[in-house]
Amino acid sequence: MTGTDRIAWVGILVGVLLPTCALADEWIAFSTAKARAVALGGAYFSAEDELFSAQWNPAAFGDPRYLRERWVRAYLMPTTPLLAFYRFRSRSLRWRHDEGITGAEAIVGTFWAVKGLSFAWHTWTLGFVNADEPLRPRPEAEPAWPGWNGITGQSYTLAFAFKLAPQVAFGASATHELRTAEATTRRWGGTFGVILRPSSKVNVGLTYVSRPDNLLDLDEELERVDRGTINGGISLYPWPGTACFADLRNLDESETRFGFAELHLGVEQMLFGLAAVRAGWYRIDEDGTVVYSAGIGIKPFWREADEARPGRQTDLFAYTFVWQHNVEWDRRWHLLALTIPLEW
Repeated sequence: MTGTDRIAWVGILVGVLLPTCALADEWIAFSTAKARAVALGGAYFSAEDELFSAQWNPAAFGDPRYLRERWVRAYLMPTTPLLAFYRFRSRSLRWRHDEGITGAEAIVGTFWAVKGLSFAWHTWTLGFVNADEPLRPRPEAEPAWPGWNGITGQSYTLAFAFKLAPQVAFGASATHELRTAEATTRRWGGTFGVILRPSSKVNVGLTYVSRPDNLLDLDEELERVDRGTINGGISLYPWPGTACFADLRNLDESETRFGFAELHLGVEQMLFGLAAVRAGWYRIDEDGTVVYSAGIGIKPFWREADEARPGRQTDLFAYTFVWQHNVEWDRRWHLLALTIPLEW
């Protein structure tokens, strides 16, 4: 299949998925860290990702191959400074207010274009992830798009992964989260994980999450990860280009807010080495809410894709649609991510 044919197929897929944007959505997020994970129903504790696993299971962070030569990578999101400048200019989160941008804000906003850095040397990987997560409910009197897209949340993660052997990897990460939706709130957290690869077609992940009380943001609404819990996942790669994911949340048997062993499921199919389509599902037992998700990811066309295990490479572009359905209400989310990888 030629490159033109691949691009045409990707265009068809985007045309099928993006009309969901026309729905009367209640929420939107530009999240460079979580579009793929949320599309998979949040089943990400055993998924390999060269950058954003740092916030889920840091043992899967970086290139999964063993004893690879050293490399340095940077990940850029050129749209983030625009959101940052909007946030600075419109501190009340409304377009009609313009309070100007200071020099310091211009520097910070430009810095936010760097979504991540990673350094690898044979068996270890060290990296930094800067993820923006603007999340605000749409005011009734505001239009869906311009009313609330400023950056209201930032998370800064420093992650380390060590590959003990081709089948075993350990990792740890520390995260500083900043929320400015109503008042500035800071919190620190950490994640510790292990990835086992008993065969070429199976991944097993186990993660301990340590963080303070959650705020009402994406990790509570869509990720369903509670503090002080052990979470497990398994990934299956039955044939090239296909991956199936399953997670169990909160395996520590304590009485947590989300209950014991909440199941999250996801599936991903690689197409033509250039695009991946995804879907996910989980159910919240407390109120019977069922969550459906679907998405598409476009891989960097200048890099060779890993057909055996899709998703190892961070998406160049990702779109995710989430529908939370309850007998009393519905919520729709749109997540967009644009990440440009550079390597030396």
